Amino acid sequence: MNHSPKPNLRALQEHFFKSITSGNAAQVLPFIKPSHITEDARFKVYKNTSSENLYNALKITFPGIWQLIGEECARGVAQAFTVDIKNLPTSGSIDDWGRDFPKFLSTLPELSDLKYLEDYASFEWLQHLSFCAMDAEIFDAAELQKIPEDLIEQVTFSFHPSVFFLRSEYPIDQIYELLENPASSISKINLNDGPSYTILNRNDNHTNMLWVKQDYFNFASLLSKGSNLGEAIGSMQALNPEFDFAQSLGFILNKRLVSSINIPKV
Repeated sequence: MNHSPKPNLRALQEHFFKSITSGNAAQVLPFIKPSHITEDARFKVYKNTSSENLYNALKITFPGIWQLIGEECARGVAQAFTVDIKNLPTSGSIDDWGRDFPKFLSTLPELSDLKYLEDYASFEWLQHLSFCAMDAEIFDAAELQKIPEDLIEQVTFSFHPSVFFLRSEYPIDQIYELLENPASSISKINLNDGPSYTILNRNDNHTNMLWVKQDYFNFASLLSKGSNLGEAIGSMQALNPEFDFAQSLGFILNKRLVSSINIPKV
């Protein structure tokens, strides 16, 4: 076989990438050295391996989606997702890949009746991010007692890197429980039972799903976005005059969601 002159490394990588994603090996075959196995057969090994690796990565990150729609359907969805070049990995770590999969599910006409899939996939993506997040110290709640009373409301909180928030219009908690424990007391899910609120965090190499009340969720969200303690309490009491800030703050600290606090300088 007559081989074309070797391109530079970047050009060769681009040829190979386009061939793998398109399935058309015409651009890359001339640069494959001859052997007893044909160039086309060797190229297909690369393509099939790449496809399987991406498929398995999605299946590992979104196991609940695979359970909800079934293996055959999920394989077709994964193939449709990965065939679009804009959905392919952009970094060298497969752990960084999959963020756009939940949104992609909502674009498929054949899944249009399963409106909760996008939210459930978003939940699983946040589980993945929480598990992969960097580690950090956990704030000792006893330290709050050392803060002067006139400064306490100005304190801001830095949440642990593994903390993520998800609000869904659907009862994601019930769907999760049914998938994790088919023998649970939940035999039928009413999608009108939402909304659901979850805070995810990682402790001791385990990701926790904290299904919480709306007040807990909103209060923690405000603090995580930079509101100081006084601002967060004021916002919550405006929404709910009976808001119990002491109980909500205790929940946040007891669940080890905070890594540090910032005390304003006097």
